Amino acid sequence: MRYRPLIAGAAALALTLSLSACGDDDGDDTSSDTTEAEAETEDTAATDETEAETEDTEAEGEEAEAGAAVDLTSLLVTPEDVGEGFVEAEYETSTEPGPCGTSIDEEYPSDDIAGTVLAEEELQLFLQHEVRSYADEGTAAETLAASQDALSCETDTTEPGLTLSAPTDVSEAVGTDAYAIEVTSEADGTEGAIVVAQVANVLSVFQFVGPAGVEEGPDPVAIVTANVEAIQAAIG
Repeated sequence: MRYRPLIAGAAALALTLSLSACGDDDGDDTSSDTTEAEAETEDTAATDETEAETEDTEAEGEEAEAGAAVDLTSLLVTPEDVGEGFVEAEYETSTEPGPCGTSIDEEYPSDDIAGTVLAEEELQLFLQHEVRSYADEGTAAETLAASQDALSCETDTTEPGLTLSAPTDVSEAVGTDAYAIEVTSEADGTEGAIVVAQVANVLSVFQFVGPAGVEEGPDPVAIVTANVEAIQAAIG
């Protein structure tokens, strides 16, 4: 909800008129005029508040409609977006608990979801990308924060040898509210990253995985940034 300085100003004006009336000795006419002024001020304040709340509601509705009107599959990255050698692989949605034992989907279910998996066979690189839409920007922001908390277990994971770094704010790098977490698995000999970015009422969720020590391959930050720009352009 936006802060409304006009309402605060109207309330202060009403208080000033009320105090003036208490100190006035001119009789009933002055009191009556003051009372009418107070009533008009209260009516104006109430009208301003109603209009402001209506604007907020309309803005949230338009925002949700914008996200809902876009086909989420059109917001997913493609092999061409990622780089040479990448092809589409099998993707399945899952509501299983994450590496820290928590399932965000249970508390913050998305209204809609689309996903894809891209793979590069020679270097054994994998990328999973999901786009999730929510009722409004506020719900998406709450989910973003909750998902970050749910991935903050570091070494206390559900899989032996799996380690998550502390979340890093990458908002400035990708151009919207976002965080990243580095992931390493001693058991599989792999490493990668999880990046979650919010654009309006949409969360764009990336998981990058590859063999430990491999320096070749696409730049995750560049991929996420380009996708964020594409979602911003699509939603408006």
